Amino acid sequence: MAAAQPAAPSLDDNCPSADIRQGASTLAVAAKTQQPQASDLRYQLSITQLARQCALEGPEVRMRVGVQGRVIVGPAGAPNQVEVPLRYAVVREGVEPKTIVSKFRRIPVALAPGVTNVVFTDIEEDLRFPMPSPAELEAYVVYIGFDEVGDRNRPPPAKKSAPKKK
Repeated sequence: MAAAQPAAPSLDDNCPSADIRQGASTLAVAAKTQQPQASDLRYQLSITQLARQCALEGPEVRMRVGVQGRVIVGPAGAPNQVEVPLRYAVVREGVEPKTIVSKFRRIPVALAPGVTNVVFTDIEEDLRFPMPSPAELEAYVVYIGFDEVGDRNRPPPAKKSAPKKK
């Protein structure tokens, strides 16, 4: 009789929880960056709901994470489109937290004239990481939040040089 293989953890029950990163649940954008006043507020972003789903694909966990939020127009008036800067990060919590995987994206949200608030949604379809041990998986959390800096510190892609003429 063959020895029984240990059962793979059910990802329905063991999918890492989703939470909003502390201090990253709202983002206010003002017309003036130096000493802004309440009347300078162009718009404010807020996260209202989160959802997540996990699947085991070979040796990896694939998470789908959904975010719903709101753009609220401020007294200074918003442009007709705003870019929502979202960061998704899977973190192993503990004494020394460790980022397992992180993705950043800018979501365009159109604002029609006269509209004071708009709901936006985003679904990150492919947040992947190697399947850890069941005990370690319990320490994983997926954090979502607004990231003003986002991809601005990333160096621009290298330009391809034109082929030399002979």
